[in-house]
Amino acid sequence: MPRPRFALLICAIACAAAVPAVASATVTHDGSRTFRQTTTVHDLNICGLPGTFDTVTTAEWHATGGSDGYHFQLSEVTRWTVTFDDPSLGVWSGRGTETDAFTASAGDVVTLHMIFNGSEGPVRIHEQQQVVVAADGTLRIDLERVTTDYGACPS
Repeated sequence: MPRPRFALLICAIACAAAVPAVASATVTHDGSRTFRQTTTVHDLNICGLPGTFDTVTTAEWHATGGSDGYHFQLSEVTRWTVTFDDPSLGVWSGRGTETDAFTASAGDVVTLHMIFNGSEGPVRIHEQQQVVVAADGTLRIDLERVTTDYGACPS
């Protein structure tokens, strides 16, 4: 199922690009927003089967930036149904919860941490990632763990 979280994540990264400018100021900028989005799209499900997704996403984000750097936090809950193109597969329900934290320190060290837990029909999904970008631009993946029960997919 397509996840809209990447739009928010890109927004957070773009805001963090301003950290050097913010770091020299003593002003703290805070922001937050809660929203609910309903979408219907045709796509492939977690098992690669085509269907129509009816999705409701509720999310809340908070951001703060000041002389000590920039921090962005996202909490998201998504519930959906997928009606398969093949009627013999029926309709599956899905749910997902995600938490993302993005921190950019005044020294230009950037840390992104993401956790996603969900299920789609009988398939369970767990993803955890942590990425660090050093001040010199060196990218280091500290943690990347994905567990998906593809064995539950119809054959």
